[in-house]
Amino acid sequence: MRFFQYRATASESRSLVALDTDRHRFYRYVATTGLWHHDTGLGQAVDRLDPLADRAAIAPAIRHSPRLDERHEDQKARANAYRHQITNLGEVFTGAELGLTMTELDRNRPITTPGLPALLEARGQHWTVLSRYSRQSAWSASYTAVDTAQRSTRFTRSIEARRITDLLAGHTLVTLRLTPEPQENTPSATPAATDYVQAAASARELGTTPVWS
Repeated sequence: MRFFQYRATASESRSLVALDTDRHRFYRYVATTGLWHHDTGLGQAVDRLDPLADRAAIAPAIRHSPRLDERHEDQKARANAYRHQITNLGEVFTGAELGLTMTELDRNRPITTPGLPALLEARGQHWTVLSRYSRQSAWSASYTAVDTAQRSTRFTRSIEARRITDLLAGHTLVTLRLTPEPQENTPSATPAATDYVQAAASARELGTTPVWS
């Protein structure tokens, strides 16, 4: 994954952009949702993408990314379009899913991401990577993140949160999803087996290897 600043026109603000070099897909960071949105238009604007000097520049760029001012009709329409895009699976991702660690994200609180409730709703029983911790992170950080997620009252249902290990990157991931809605007269599946299969499927999409911790 490579990161850029999009050189805006007079009518635009600068944007933080990620390029998945394997799939050649561009993602724009949208402060209004706090998520990374697939943007096909950036492929025609590569001459206006300035590479970031290093990944240490990502956190300041995120901090200075302005939210859309929804008092203006044009920006309100853009914000609503971004929110609708969240419902399209495979179009919107968290920073952790793009490989960014909590250190690179300046240790912000990902559980407060504005678009996270809608993303979890859209993904149903698919796991979402909330946060990613490098070997340099405090060993307790991921446990705290799991506890914080499970205590959060932001969501329509309670949260299932798990720690898994990305063996390729050597990172600890905190993944979460909404708890399944109870279904009457339906035999229950084996939770551990079902959870692992779904976590493994999500990990394969991200090119990671899940290991329960």
